[in-house]
Amino acid sequence: MVRRPLTNRTTTAGSGRCAEGEAAAIVTKVTVGQYVKLQVWTSRPLLAAGRTPDELAVLTLGDVPESPDRERLRARRAALGLPAGDEAPLIVDPVRGEAVDVQALPLHLRRARSTGVSLQANGGVCRGLLRERYATVGVGEEEI
Repeated sequence: MVRRPLTNRTTTAGSGRCAEGEAAAIVTKVTVGQYVKLQVWTSRPLLAAGRTPDELAVLTLGDVPESPDRERLRARRAALGLPAGDEAPLIVDPVRGEAVDVQALPLHLRRARSTGVSLQANGGVCRGLLRERYATVGVGEEEI
């Protein structure tokens, strides 16, 4: 498959701005990425505490101790229309909207970690570009 540069796909009539529907698609894609990353952040302490993948595959959101990551995970799910109540499975595939089974869990979490790294890298690049373009310090950044 040949991919065109993003600028050719997301601009309208040479304006340099994203079309409304395309901007919404980008926001959804980033929200899915954040959701997937938060699954790792929420499950990592459980695995470190000795939970097995078999146990992780059957846990619900209500089984997980309250934390900021769990609440962010819940909020991203709600934004995506995925089950977000205490009875909802902890690890849910964002495309199918179903619990990830134990056989698929290790690969799902590896991909989720990779997604998190990608989001952090892309965010750093974007902040750097904005800093250069507008000669300002971004939110959460300091002057060097």
